[in-house]
Amino acid sequence: MLKKIAKNGKVFGILAVVVAGISFIVPVIGVYLAAFVGTGLVLLSLKDGVILGYVAGGLNIINISFLSPTLVVASAAGGTSGLYWFFVILTIIGPVGLYFLNKKV
Repeated sequence: MLKKIAKNGKVFGILAVVVAGISFIVPVIGVYLAAFVGTGLVLLSLKDGVILGYVAGGLNIINISFLSPTLVVASAAGGTSGLYWFFVILTIIGPVGLYFLNKKV
């Protein structure tokens, strides 16, 4: 299964970078786009798309950690920072998982 995905790794890497770029522009939905869709695409960008996957993962981490005030305000309104750290850890899973999956393939 991973071999079939690895054949299209560059396509998934390009899609991951495009989704990461779109998530910078879209205000509220961009957080969800980067965290859920972006992480999945980063995990799938194996072999030829590994550099693109790491770039997209880094952009997603920067977007969620530093450039999403909506997430910080929603987390502060709840009185805890659990929501913020959930999204940050979810985006960190992408590049870390890509490293381990790429070693397996």
